[in-house]
Amino acid sequence: MEVDYKGVEITFTETDTKPLFIECSLKNIRKDFWFEIMKSDSVEKILSYFSSKTLKSGIDNFDNQYLIKTNDRNSTKGIVNNTEIANLVISENVFFINGKPISRDDYLLIVNVNRNTNSYKKLKAVYNLIVMLIDEFIK
Repeated sequence: MEVDYKGVEITFTETDTKPLFIECSLKNIRKDFWFEIMKSDSVEKILSYFSSKTLKSGIDNFDNQYLIKTNDRNSTKGIVNNTEIANLVISENVFFINGKPISRDDYLLIVNVNRNTNSYKKLKAVYNLIVMLIDEFIK
């Protein structure tokens, strides 16, 4: 399924073997900026203490469940310090969010949601998360 939001094409895909993936191609985002937000286990949390690429959001419940990696702390803080985004990531059991340049002019935002998006209400919440993330990039 594809949806347009403010000129950004949002593609939702799910198969029998893969959970819900949402991809958005954005234009004119800083070509050197990347970030990852992922569910973390205890080993990843320990390793993150030794990395200069990790970041804490300051939202305890979020930081207890997710690991944030980035090459630009200031740009990523706008995303992870937003309590609405953080709460949706937690409540919708988002497994992974990744933003990365894919060409000189194109930037790819990928969101992976575990298999709990089985109702219109859940799908709408995931869509709201996606548009909030897009808004962070295009403001």
